[in-house]
Amino acid sequence: MEARLPGDELEEREERGDGAEQAAELAEEDSRPTVSSSNHGMDRKVLLAARVRPMSERELAVKSEMCVRVDCDNGYLALMDPETREAKVFVLDHVYDSSAPPGRPDSQRGASYASNRSVFADLGKVCMQSLMGGYNAAVVLYGQEGTGRTHTMLGHEADPGLLPRLLEDMVDLAEVQDGKWAVRGSVYKIESERVLDLLSRDPTRKLTVRSNASATGSEVVGLTWKLLAGSEDCEELVNLVHRSCKLHSDAATLLCSLELCSRVYRPHPHPNRSSVEELKCLSKLHLVRLSRKSGAEDSAMMKALKVPQAVSVDKSVLAWSTVMSALAEKQLLMSQGRLADQSAPHVPFRSSLLTRVLEDSLGHQARVVVVATVSPSSSAYRESMHTFRHVVRSKEVKRMKTNPELLHTYSHIPEFIPSAGGGWRWAYSTRVTIDKEQSERLSPK
Repeated sequence: MEARLPGDELEEREERGDGAEQAAELAEEDSRPTVSSSNHGMDRKVLLAARVRPMSERELAVKSEMCVRVDCDNGYLALMDPETREAKVFVLDHVYDSSAPPGRPDSQRGASYASNRSVFADLGKVCMQSLMGGYNAAVVLYGQEGTGRTHTMLGHEADPGLLPRLLEDMVDLAEVQDGKWAVRGSVYKIESERVLDLLSRDPTRKLTVRSNASATGSEVVGLTWKLLAGSEDCEELVNLVHRSCKLHSDAATLLCSLELCSRVYRPHPHPNRSSVEELKCLSKLHLVRLSRKSGAEDSAMMKALKVPQAVSVDKSVLAWSTVMSALAEKQLLMSQGRLADQSAPHVPFRSSLLTRVLEDSLGHQARVVVVATVSPSSSAYRESMHTFRHVVRSKEVKRMKTNPELLHTYSHIPEFIPSAGGGWRWAYSTRVTIDKEQSERLSPK
């Protein structure tokens, strides 16, 4: 069934609300850097964002056409099939158009060009508000290899990414507390269902993950933490993450965990010695560069050859998207008041090491930011669709405050359709046929 383009119903955007307004509500609820222990399960929020990178030299050389159409102001992204000319329109919280060729001055990139500063203004500030309110947070970057995940995470000297800017704000926040707070960070990777500590002197040593008895979720036993007391410490951590992104294969999921801690002083067992300082975690933030091998055919060949990395990549990504989908279903039932009528959906956090590590930053009262990075080239259409198939599964996990019935706004009453893995799933996107007038409406400026 053909559906109208979202551009025909822009007035509905006001009912839906955008991420900036929700972030302002969070700031209004708790403007002080004080940790709150109150339970706001319904306030959990997932922000979905997409970022379109510029055409690569290889794509320009083969004269690939643009298959991505965006409306950044209203959060619409359309992926056009280069063969059928049909498109699927995705409605997101934020869409960032960074497709202007690199090297141009800002004045020639257009008003819609999104730099790392723009991304942080929308997404990074929400994470900081979450940390200041005592909630955990996670930033998950997912996309085809070479689509800008590392650039969004780290950036460069002239335009730092999410990690350097978040570190700067967290350290500044700790300094305001006159030494009562501290920030520490760790860098590790999950590859072939093994956790490897990249801050350790022996990065090949396998670490174990166990349930945390004193808190919700799991912890990595023996993980090395670095105290971040100033700009030099932060720069060292960012450089380590940058080296890790270059050295380690894309089959590994790279994680950088940051904790905002309070300093607790306990008396030493020996009466003549000074008290012992301990760090108690108040809130934590995970930045995740999710593993992704480019090329479905290459991945299938690796599976056929029984290469462990190919299997673990699919397992981690599938487990993450399944957990987000289960949380979405649970949130939907809760908003409709039907959670008590049936057993709560099972959230399979233990299906992979990645979801076990991220458990306390995905469910419960955590805020999650999912950034899908895509190429605008028609040659990458299938990979881009693969990216969004996983991302949109978390579409329903939203902070619905005023009208929970509007959960499916812009979905045009989504249908249950057969899932490739068996069972049924929601069809979140709207399938439309793009004509010339509609194509111009969603064309990048």
